[in-house]
Amino acid sequence: MKKFLLLGIVLFYVGVVFAQEVEIFYPDLQYDTNKGFTKNHVLIGSAEADLWKRGTTGLPAESELGYTRTGNQTMLSSKGYGGVDAAYDITDTYAVIDAVDLSVHPQSKHFKLTFFNKAQYALANNSVFTVLLSENYAGDPTTATWTDVTSQVDKFDDDVTYDGNWTKSTLNLNSWKAATNLVLAFRYQVTQAGVVDKTEPGVDRPGLWRVCEVRFTYSDTPTAIGDVEIDGALFSPNPAYSVINLSERVDAVEIYNINGGKVKSINNINGMVDVSELQSGVYFLQMKLDSGVIKTAKMLKK
Repeated sequence: MKKFLLLGIVLFYVGVVFAQEVEIFYPDLQYDTNKGFTKNHVLIGSAEADLWKRGTTGLPAESELGYTRTGNQTMLSSKGYGGVDAAYDITDTYAVIDAVDLSVHPQSKHFKLTFFNKAQYALANNSVFTVLLSENYAGDPTTATWTDVTSQVDKFDDDVTYDGNWTKSTLNLNSWKAATNLVLAFRYQVTQAGVVDKTEPGVDRPGLWRVCEVRFTYSDTPTAIGDVEIDGALFSPNPAYSVINLSERVDAVEIYNINGGKVKSINNINGMVDVSELQSGVYFLQMKLDSGVIKTAKMLKK
């Protein structure tokens, strides 16, 4: 068992966490005219000053980043409402990040995008935040061909109650590594009109999104998201909610979070693993089967 644990930890940290990352593009987002990002307002249903507003107060602490911050980084925020009793209307706006050429980098590498975000108020009710990629963006978001990759991002800060903490989101870009003009956009939409009523928080006002630390990188080893094979025959359900059921005889399971920290170790397993205490997000399960084979799988915890 000790040999399994040691080998598992070594393989995990070498293959997933301590990959040597090479920075491709790390815009500071200080300017909204093709010097980091560009605002594109399709419909404005609130004060334009509240849409993709730039700021530097309250950025994630460097200890949260996993890398050393360079330059004077800026946070973007977008909301579709004003103050108490203010009316708001349908809004559709894009923050388009400057294009990046991935094709000039070694195609044998593993590419990813990371960014930090946090949400406030009624995101599930009348406002939407999506992540988009395009290879033919030419200045007008309404004529570009966008691929909605929101569902491929590992996690968002989507708490309606709003805990004030930043969430680091990761997107695997291996499917786009040959792109010569890859454009990332964050789209913010208010989908219905109304009036702000702070007596019912989370219901009668659109959401506020903040995003910062947009960073494109590549590494020699697989990125933590999307490059670990999911063996659908090992356990179910996936996504998991409280308990996963194992379909093979498993002697031991170790569960790691996306940052490589071990959050749970289970021995003497009787066909199931309790994951109810885990927070929502992506986890990696290292399983030692009864046959002695070690397999790694990715689990999404809801």
